[in-house]
Amino acid sequence: MPINLQRVYRNIHKVQQDFPVNELRLGGADMWPLLRDVFVKPFVTCRSETYRKILKAPSHTDPLSLENAGARGLRLLENPCLSQTDLGTVSLLESSESIDSRVTPSDVRILHFGIFRDNNEVVDQRIFNRVGDALIALHEHPESILKLMPLTTDAPFFQYHFRSMFYQDTHSWEVQPRVPDEGSFLSKLEELFRFCSERGIEFYNSSGSILLKCYQLLRTADTVGRLIDYFEPESVYFSSYFNADRFGVVLAARRRGLPCVDVEHGYMGPYSPYGDLKFVPAEGSMLLPTHFWTWGPDSTRFLEDSLPADQSVHRPVCGGSTWHHFLQRNPDAQCFDAEAEYRERCEAFERNVLVALQPDMASHEGKPLLLPEHLLTVMQEFSADVLWSIRLHPRSRHLFGRYHDLFASAGIGNYDLETASLAPLHRLLELSDRLLTSFSTVAFEANDLGMPVGILDTFGCEMTAPYREQGAFQAVSDLHSLREFMRTASAPAKIIDYFTKEFASPQKAFASIRGVCSN
Repeated sequence: MPINLQRVYRNIHKVQQDFPVNELRLGGADMWPLLRDVFVKPFVTCRSETYRKILKAPSHTDPLSLENAGARGLRLLENPCLSQTDLGTVSLLESSESIDSRVTPSDVRILHFGIFRDNNEVVDQRIFNRVGDALIALHEHPESILKLMPLTTDAPFFQYHFRSMFYQDTHSWEVQPRVPDEGSFLSKLEELFRFCSERGIEFYNSSGSILLKCYQLLRTADTVGRLIDYFEPESVYFSSYFNADRFGVVLAARRRGLPCVDVEHGYMGPYSPYGDLKFVPAEGSMLLPTHFWTWGPDSTRFLEDSLPADQSVHRPVCGGSTWHHFLQRNPDAQCFDAEAEYRERCEAFERNVLVALQPDMASHEGKPLLLPEHLLTVMQEFSADVLWSIRLHPRSRHLFGRYHDLFASAGIGNYDLETASLAPLHRLLELSDRLLTSFSTVAFEANDLGMPVGILDTFGCEMTAPYREQGAFQAVSDLHSLREFMRTASAPAKIIDYFTKEFASPQKAFASIRGVCSN
């Protein structure tokens, strides 16, 4: 039986119920939020192996790079000419060609930590992070927010919408000093391994690599701590807290008593790092954000249920989808150059079905598939009057050629791949009359528009079970149900309040978090 995320998070729940996870401490921090990856690792390995069978290549790539910049219409800097500020073991770098003046620490009230590959949109010929940049644009004083990213080879050559700087650990070659509680941590880790082995729970049994990852987290916290001490911000923002580097950002902020805010980037479901947080002690966790910026009432309620009632350190704050609010306030933002051509193509067909794919879908089925088999069959059957708009995940765009080969071999010509993958979702939805996906948040966007939504695989069906029971989505995980959906799908019986409609929600969220800063 192939492992999937359902089993992964059920295993995590078993451990949290019966094992003292908060005793897994290193360097004065509770490491359980990071160690949950011990149980996710077998799934990631399964997914990677599945993709290697298909592609003989990695499962993910960066959405934007120097190689594809021209095709996306991006303007590049010919000579980034980085200026450097040394902060002990950390260097802070700034591109002198992309800005008019240097950043001074007194200008900065908020630090936003991101990574280069999060910039997967193009707006007005500049790369755009639909979470981070949109967040900055919504702030009353965007000039008071500084974007910080680890230095990568490509990053300095691009032009950004807001002030951005890069940093690097100049002493990364040094061995991380051992912390006093390493011995007790390793002992407790071995107890965890025995606990899991006795109960048949899959886990990644490598204390050496786990310890290395924990020390990576502590080193990142030291690096980020130097940046925080230099700029002295009121608060720290980021998205997706759940990897070693981002955990380091959280720990650095928490050590200094600063609000640290994880801005929602996608569906917060039970089988995600936002689910089942009941392990958090009353005094809070040093590796969890103090605030979770949510898109609307539904994810706010989810987090309230996920967190224990007897703690008050971590809380959701409803700020809305930063990307939605940005587009609402900037309707003329140039981010879809091929709209007229795509619209004309849609009008040539009776129906336009948007298919939003995710990298995990192939491994959920346990087969090396680029598409669910029943979807490919239905695409062949409904070939005359349907345009199939196939949207790949931003980090799966290296698969364009493979999908073209698949559709050619299946005799399918009525599809769009590149435009559907690169255009903003809201524009695609406006031109679609059905959506098929697994558990992408585009399902909620389509539901918000009153569009029929079909969930393609059994994993997605379980993830979205509460919404299907309410009539918001339909299960189409087999050939018969998908055929019926194509023939008879009607408007959803329930519109989910996933996205707040309050125009001022971002400003209220900023004010709420700022209120914590001043207390």
